[in-house]
Amino acid sequence: GGNDYFALINQQEESPVAPMYDLFVKVKGEGRKGRMLPDKEELKTESSEGFTKIYLPRLDVFQIFVLE
Repeated sequence: GGNDYFALINQQEESPVAPMYDLFVKVKGEGRKGRMLPDKEELKTESSEGFTKIYLPRLDVFQIFVLE
């Protein structure tokens, strides 16, 4: 397979939006690398039981990452 792209939005009721820390996203499939876009910084990942967990250290308002 190719790359899969994901977008996360930090939507809160109050302004200004407070950053969120230490998040993870769990997706189907194992052994894939995660990278933040646009800077391509590698993200920590963990694979087990047919899934990959991608750890995001911080989410301000909007973030895109890719699974390779």
